Amino acid sequence: MPVPHLPINDPNLRWHAKEVLRDIDERPHLMVRIRLSGAHFPQRGAEPFVRVGTVRSKLVLIDDDELGVRAYFDEPIPANAMIEYGYGEQVTYRVRRKFAPSRIEQLDRARLPRNTRIPVHLRT
Repeated sequence: MPVPHLPINDPNLRWHAKEVLRDIDERPHLMVRIRLSGAHFPQRGAEPFVRVGTVRSKLVLIDDDELGVRAYFDEPIPANAMIEYGYGEQVTYRVRRKFAPSRIEQLDRARLPRNTRIPVHLRT
């Protein structure tokens, strides 16, 4: 079987973005989570990453079935930027549909815990 050229531009790759809370140092932090699906994301020795433009994820979790990943960001994510997934420094996949901040599902700020750390770029 031939080895594909990297990065792979798989038309089945999809992304979905939403605001989520993650506990960091026993305090809730508002972050943007980008979920990628539509490909196989195996566990490997190198650390996985998602990059949108020049912004790299703080944390990436691979689903147990390896059919999706969840990437967490606490920095501003650039509009109309390419979304890439990889391991270490090697990009494995590129998502065809570019990132659009307007598509981030937002949490209701009034329902967040009072001690939530909200990055400046996510304050509304």
